[in-house]
Order: sequence, then structure tokens, then C-alpha cells
Amino acid sequence: MVYIDNQFIIIRNVLSHLARVHYRELGDYLRHIITFGETVNIDNSRKIMFRVLKKHETGKDIILDLEMLIPVREPFESNEKHIFKPEFRLENAIMIYHYGSIDTVLKSADTLYTYIFSNGL
Repeated sequence: MVYIDNQFIIIRNVLSHLARVHYRELGDYLRHIITFGETVNIDNSRKIMFRVLKKHETGKDIILDLEMLIPVREPFESNEKHIFKPEFRLENAIMIYHYGSIDTVLKSADTLYTYIFSNGL
């Protein structure tokens, strides 16, 4: 797995969705958001991103505060759950590319967490 750090990321025309998700249900959450994204003209030529805002460990469970960023082809009217952002910027990001199914995204996320925590980032 290749880690790319110190990244400056700019994404234009994205659907933003904030959520608190149980780690074990992340795959189902991603499927739900992608299904909604199809109704607002998702841009399949670009990558879907998500960022972990906070990680809560509660005994046997892990809960993540996430922002899902799905590229769309054209602006749409924002609502209480899905916000159109003409531009999203993130400085000093660490990222990995996940190739594979939604079901294996958790393994990629675990790998990224291990890298971040083992390097004190």
C-alpha cells in the first residue's frame, strides 16, 4: 500500500454528506450514499473520497464521524443531509487509494489508521 502525505487537495463540484457511522456498518453506509449520488448525476470519472473527522472507541465498537465527498457533474439544491460544495480544499492530507469493492474498504481504512498512529501523525 502506498501512502501519500503532505497533500493539498482541491475537489470541485461535490456532494458532501456528514454522518456518524459504526465502523462495522461502513460498507452499507457507502452503498447508501453512492445510491443517493446517482440521483444527483454522480460523476463516475472521478474518485469518491471520505475523510474521518473523529474516531470514537466505545468498548467493543468504533464509531466514525465522516464526511463523504462524491463528485457530481452539475450543481444541485442542498438539503439538510446532502450539501453541494462548489469547491472542497484540504491541506496537509494523508491518503491512500482504495482499489476494490466497498466490502474491502475497511481493510484499507485500517491500514491508513495504522500508518497514521504509528508515525504520530
